[in-house]
Order: sequence, then structure tokens, then C-alpha cells
Amino acid sequence: MTFIDEVVEERDTWEFQNGTRLLEPTKARPYYRIIYRDRGGARHQPSGGKDFDLAYAKAADIDEKLGLSVGAQTDLPISALADAWLAAMSPEWATLHLDKYENFTDKYIRPQIGAIPAYTLTRDDVRQLLASPTSVSGKRHLRNAVGSMLVWGHDEEWLPQPREWYMPKKPRTAKREGGRRHGETAQFIEPALIPDAEHMRLLAEAMRDVASRIGRKDNRERFATGAWLMTAVAASCGPREGELWAMEARDFQLNVGDLHIERQVIRPRGGGYRVTLPKWGRVRDTIIPESTIWGEPLRPVLAEYLDGLAPDALVFPAAEGGYFLPSNFGRDLSKPAREAVQGWSAKWAWHSARHTFCTWLLSSDGAKGKVAADPQDVCDVAGHKDVSTTLRMYVGGTRGARDRLRAIAG
Repeated sequence: MTFIDEVVEERDTWEFQNGTRLLEPTKARPYYRIIYRDRGGARHQPSGGKDFDLAYAKAADIDEKLGLSVGAQTDLPISALADAWLAAMSPEWATLHLDKYENFTDKYIRPQIGAIPAYTLTRDDVRQLLASPTSVSGKRHLRNAVGSMLVWGHDEEWLPQPREWYMPKKPRTAKREGGRRHGETAQFIEPALIPDAEHMRLLAEAMRDVASRIGRKDNRERFATGAWLMTAVAASCGPREGELWAMEARDFQLNVGDLHIERQVIRPRGGGYRVTLPKWGRVRDTIIPESTIWGEPLRPVLAEYLDGLAPDALVFPAAEGGYFLPSNFGRDLSKPAREAVQGWSAKWAWHSARHTFCTWLLSSDGAKGKVAADPQDVCDVAGHKDVSTTLRMYVGGTRGARDRLRAIAG
């Protein structure tokens, strides 16, 4: 019997008009659970607490907002969103910014994206909009105005994604920073700043040891195995932190050795969490090797760990259930585990496991018969913005230019 079968057949469930469900407590989870999917298809399961009346009210409120988010409001155009955003400004904020933001709205937002339905807004739409002003100050002020509108629009259920999903990064300036010169970049990751396979093995064991002490008593062994697997998957498959926390059982296609990555958990400004598309919107598949990069079995351990999970069950939930967030993941697991690894550099972080994965693929070792991967292939599975990012970060073509030229010129 799958987890979902158990929920439907053995637990009392209250269903609301827009698909929200309220589930009664169980021995393993002694609190009411609310389950719903937003318009983007992302699954959410917040706690409703232990009091039925409060849980029911919270679920009803979520369902009402969900109904608004899938109804007429998000089908209205950006121009309507802009009107609502300007009208909702507090008196203090309006005193400082209303005239300026109204001007930018009339001059840029309405003519360019005003007719677009709010729910279909894309990053490309915003990118083209932000490029409209001819002056540097105009671009900056328009970016601030659009960013404020996107934050408000997401908070008020007009937009399905947070501001970060729509806004392209600020363009790099030509200013010299930190002693760098033309042709050099600090983006290149020095090999000394990347943990090797042995360090990742030690981190995986430390993660398992830390998790075995903080998990629930009835679930500590499984929680510890999950912590070991998180490290193994991070170093051997290359997902980002938020992508790792959002993984569901169906994403692991062990029969072909593929890991599907289509969502991530982020912590937006203002607290809480959001489930969004991966960074840059890079929905992709990466590899699941038969063994970890340090040689221990990976797929067999994953197969045993995933056995019995429902397709949409979280693979790596936090100790008390639900999604990990940067705060509790670092505080409870990652930081104490890294501190316990002898020889772990203070410059390395959890994200360094991703650097280890990319370097492992891009390096060659003739003695072992290993052939270096094509940078474009690594770019595809790692979800980099483009292959130039992969080359700058790991191949190092932006460092040592004069040494290479001297070797050629003699």
C-alpha cells in the first residue's frame, strides 16, 4: 500500500472546493496536515497544528486564496496588476515613490507588458522591459519599480513565482574590482577550493552521524541514511541545495540512471519558503552513477531507501517532516557535519559538493582510463546558464593566460 493509498483509505480527509485537503493526525505525524497544489503544479504540505478548528480555518483560507490564484485575478493583465500595486502603497511609501513609479508605469510597463496576462509573465518579458531606458539611472529606477511590483504581485497571489524568478541578474559593469584586470575573472574556482572525493566521503559519514542524533527516535536510522544519501547525490549527481530538498520519489529513475530536476525550494525575502522552477528555469535530467564518486554503491542504496514511497513523497524531508530550508539545514546538519570532518577547509561549504561533481566530470585521468567530459554536457546536467559559465568556473581559461602564451611563444 502506498503512502497516498494510506492517506485516502485510513485517514479522515476534508476536501475543499479548490483541491485543498486537510488530513487528520497520525501517530507518526501528530498534527493536521494541509495538502494542496498551486497553479504552477508545485505541491505544498504545511502543518495545520493540533487544533482542528484552527487547522480547518487555515485550510479554508488557503483554499480561498488558491481559488483566487486560479480565477479571474491572475488572468487579468499586468496593467491591472500595476494599478492594484500603485493603489496599495502605504502613505509613507507613496509620499516617496508614487509619482516616480506612476511615471515609469505609464512610460514603460503599460506600453510594453501591460497587455500580458499576469500569470504568463516570463523572465524574457521583464528582461526586455528593463533594457528600455537609455540612461543608466533610468535602468536602475525602472528595475527598482518593477522589482517592487513583482514582490507585491507575488505576495497578493497575482503572480505564481517570487521576484527572483522573473528578474534577470544585474549586468556586470566595467569597473575594476579587487585588483582584477581585463581578461581575468574571480569566477574561476581554484582547484584548492574544491573538496576531493575522499573529503566528500568523510562528509557523507559525518552527515549520517549528525543525523542519527537529531532525528525522531522512531525514524533516526532512516533519517541518517537520508543524510548520507543527500551528500552522495550532491557530490555524484550535482543538484543545488534547494533542488535536493524539493526532490520527490518519482524524480529518481534508477532503471536508466537518470535524476529529473524540475523544482527547487527557496527562501524568499520576508520569510517562509516557495517551491519554484530551478535556477534559470533549467528543468533538466542529470546522471545517477552506479557508485558514488568515492566508490561506494549509490543506486542500490537509493533503491532500498525509495522502496515504498509514494511517487510525490519528499525524498529528503527535514527531521520533523516538510521541506528543509537553508537555516535548519545548515544549523542542524550541514554545518556541524562539516566541522566534524578533519581537513575540511574553512573556505568550503555545502555547495562545494556541486563543484566536486563538475570537476570530477571535467577532469581526466589516463591511468584510470577516464576521459574528460565535454563542457557542454556538464553544463546541461549541472543546469548552468550557458557553457561559458562552465568554462569560466572549472576549465580555467580565464586564468594563467600569460603563462600559456609564454609556453607557446618560448
